[in-house]
This record gives sequence, structure tokens and C-alpha cells, in this order.
Amino acid sequence: MTVSIREVARQAGVSRQTVSGVLGNLQHLYREETCQRVLDVARRLNYRPNGAAKAVFRRTMQNIGVLLINTAGSDPEHVSYNHSVFELLLGINARLQKHNYMMSLINVYDVDGDSGGQSRIFSERLIDGLVIIGKLDCSVTEKLLYSLDIPLLWLEANVWQERGCVRRDEEHAGRLAAEKAVAAGYRRLLYAGFPPIPVGDHFSAQLRWDGVRNQSRESGVELESVIAASCHFSDIDLPGIRRGLEPDTAVIAYDGDMAAWLHIEMARNGLLAGRDYGLCSCEDYGSSIARILPDLARVHFDRFRLGREAGGMILRKVEAKGE
Repeated sequence: MTVSIREVARQAGVSRQTVSGVLGNLQHLYREETCQRVLDVARRLNYRPNGAAKAVFRRTMQNIGVLLINTAGSDPEHVSYNHSVFELLLGINARLQKHNYMMSLINVYDVDGDSGGQSRIFSERLIDGLVIIGKLDCSVTEKLLYSLDIPLLWLEANVWQERGCVRRDEEHAGRLAAEKAVAAGYRRLLYAGFPPIPVGDHFSAQLRWDGVRNQSRESGVELESVIAASCHFSDIDLPGIRRGLEPDTAVIAYDGDMAAWLHIEMARNGLLAGRDYGLCSCEDYGSSIARILPDLARVHFDRFRLGREAGGMILRKVEAKGE
């Protein structure tokens, strides 16, 4: 049998509004003995507050949206898998759950569609705040988000502002990869990466290259770069990379997937990483690393922790807006 708030109020000898307030984290508005009486009755009756009713009372949905690109292109049937985003989501959700918030995933193409951005989750204000992850390649979408009048947090995104943004230090990641390659004895570096924005699709492409370049200059080692013509591995100059490989040369790959791809392609030509050249990565994620290159030297970064911190940041922004 479902216990109603009316029954809790009757047995506690208070109004329904008082029960809602005490059970809705507004105990500071009531006397200690009143709060304790309501809590005791609610516990004895095993009362569980209705989520929708609590939302109405608090004027909050206890729900944070996360906007991301989870399809390859606008085709909803073509799903894109990104392990780093998965780690971010786990971290965000861990922090939100600790504070009794839910997380709703939103595909950026649902916002950019023919509906003109009138996604139900936005038009009906079903979220209290929004975290935007990764690239956002549509100015219409960005304008829409700023018009929502809800707290926004840009996470690992191409948008950068002094406030409300959090990123990994990609320039430092490039520096670390180059520094360790030089410390391992390699006297020549070859960076394999993707093009920067606007040809590329993420801010990290430029910053990782900047870090490798700056560190190689400070270390006094020779550096070459092979940048793909697009965001696809197939558009990188493999013959150019093969010609530049020597035992004293370390290839620094943009990420783990590129490192794994280069390892396979070079092996087809009889060149083995660790014997004929060095290989490392500016990033430690990638669907191919564990299977193909479990011992690959790579720059580690705890994206679960970053997601957890981002969850705390958006909750603080939501709380500040409600004050």
C-alpha cells in the first residue's frame, strides 16, 4: 500500500507543506522537534516522496543535462564510441548521484535538427543545468544554449571562457610526451596528428602539437610533423612517416588510436615499434590500446575525476542561480 504525504502529515500533526519542506532539505526553516517528528513518522511508514511533487515544491527538476555528439554525423543509427567521453560521464553521474540529481544525455544533433532546437527537454525546462562535452560545430546551437537561461558548463569543449569551462591542459600533455621521449634517449621526434580547427574538429589538435614543438625546442632535438589532411587516419602521409623513421626517432601520436593505427601500418612494412623507432602517445585512451599496444608509453589523465569535478561545478552553478 502506498503511503501518501497526507497520512504522514496527519500522524505527525503538521501540514503537508511542512512535510514537503522537512523532507525536501529545508529543515532549517522548521523547529528541530518538528523535523524529528516528521522524519520519525516518514521512516515508520516507509514513506517515499514523489519525485515530481518534490520538483514542483523546490522549483527544480533535480536533473542535469549532458549535451554531446554521440553519433557519427547526423545519422542516429550511426553511433560513435568515445571511451574518454564515457569516463567523463561516469564521473559526472557519480557526483550528481551523491547529491540526488539525475543525468539526462542529449545528442547535439537533436538540438540542431529541423525542430529549430525545440527539444522537449529544453522547451519544457526539464533540466536545471547543462554540461556540454566536446566539439560544438554549429553556431546556431551555441546561441540556443545561451538563450536557455540555465547554468552552462563547457567540458573539454571548443568553447573557452574565463568562467564556466574546464579542460585538460593539452599543451602540457604534448610537452610531457616529448620530454619523456627525449629522456628515453631519442634525438629526433616526429609528431603525427590531426589538423587544427577549422579543418579539424577539436581544440586539442593544435595544443598537443604546440606542446611537443615547445618542448622539443627547449630540449634541442630535431622535430618534424606529419599532419593529416582531415580528421581521418587514411589522410595522413604514411610514406612521409616511413621515410623519417630511424632507431633514434620517436613518433609522438596525437592519441592512442592513432598510435595503434601507425603501429599496424608500419609493421606491414617491416618496421617494429621499439626496435626500428620509438612510439608514444599524448593520450591514454583509445579503443585499440589494450588489445594492440598494452605497453605503449602514453600521457595518463584521469577523466573520471575530471567528470566528477565538472559535476560539482555545475551543481554549484545551479545552487548559485537559485539563491
